[in-house]
Amino acid sequence: MNGYPTRRQAICYPYLSQGINFRNADDASCVTSGVARTDYAANCGDYYYDVTPVNSALNAMTDAENNGVITSTARRLFADVAKNTSGVLYCASMIRISDIPDGTSNTYLLGEKYINSDTYITGEDAGDNEALFVGHDWDNERWTTWAPSVDIPGITSWGVFGGAHSTGFHMAMCDGSVQQMSYSIEAEVHRCLGNRKDGAAIDAKKL
Repeated sequence: MNGYPTRRQAICYPYLSQGINFRNADDASCVTSGVARTDYAANCGDYYYDVTPVNSALNAMTDAENNGVITSTARRLFADVAKNTSGVLYCASMIRISDIPDGTSNTYLLGEKYINSDTYITGEDAGDNEALFVGHDWDNERWTTWAPSVDIPGITSWGVFGGAHSTGFHMAMCDGSVQQMSYSIEAEVHRCLGNRKDGAAIDAKKL
């Protein structure tokens, strides 16, 4: 997304977790004085699929410092997520171009995420409270289940794409192109652009 304006400077921001500001926490185990955040999120698909079991799979993996072998339990769970998830980037994703039958120009890769505009700096939006590299989390993943929205003061909305620009939000497609999308994009078109394998035709006039 190089060349497109972001909401925030590339600096460290307060890290909040369950209401605790770890910047000021009296906890010797916490050495984080601040964290990097992102204004963008990956396309996880057109419906939310609970990958909580994958966390158990991660615990079942052989220690990488040992030999890095993934257990059969973990492989089964990762395969289940891949089968049921319609997006491109998600927990344990190993998507290839051949896994995007709808076409790379018709499928979102990643894009701008919605953030409560009152919390750009504070980290009090539950969809923007973790660090940049937290992995599978609302902070870094979004779905096209819900309509996109321009940032609104005081309103938290997890899982939604959107942005601070009044004219639209930017999305990178799987072919590497970047498009400015309208907030008024038809819900069905937006949903389809998040699903890499539904076979639905995209009407460019409705973008």
